[in-house]
Amino acid sequence: MPRFVKLSLFLIVPLLFVLGAAYGLAKIGVVKPQQIVGNSRIAASALKAIGLTQHAAVVAAPAPGLNAPETSGEMKAIQSSRDELAQEKTQWEAQKLAQKQTEDRARIAAESAKPDPKEMARLATVYDQMPADTVTKIFQKLPDDQVIALLRRMDEKQVAQVLGAVVPERAARLTQILSHPPLPDRSTAVASAP
Repeated sequence: MPRFVKLSLFLIVPLLFVLGAAYGLAKIGVVKPQQIVGNSRIAASALKAIGLTQHAAVVAAPAPGLNAPETSGEMKAIQSSRDELAQEKTQWEAQKLAQKQTEDRARIAAESAKPDPKEMARLATVYDQMPADTVTKIFQKLPDDQVIALLRRMDEKQVAQVLGAVVPERAARLTQILSHPPLPDRSTAVASAP
């Protein structure tokens, strides 16, 4: 047997066997033609020539950077949506921060508006020593909750003189509030809870 025939038998026959097996497996769907071809255009053309045309069309995808018009339009729409969402998120975060700052300012203002119990006791002692008409003039400019807090700490005789000098409607309102026990302060109630 000539050397050429021996060489062809040892090389070509196994190669044909491997190609036939790959073709058979691709035809029945066990192996996908994309696995066989990879990114080679020559191999895609060979698949088309041997009858795997529907798979060759899938493999022969456009080169990177050359998008079909529908795909680039879809990508632009997706990117536009992402940009809009990012902008809305930024606006929402800014609104949330502004709302938190407003709430913090209101909380600080409310806390600073709360009278200090020690100062209220000291002021009540001072008002006890003042004439009732002077105290009445001062109380006319204060809110009811502060007046109540002071009256609760003042001497009963001074309270009677002040209520006698106040406008009757306000005196009635203050008397009605004074007749009920004071509500516990939330900050002291929470601090004293076990």
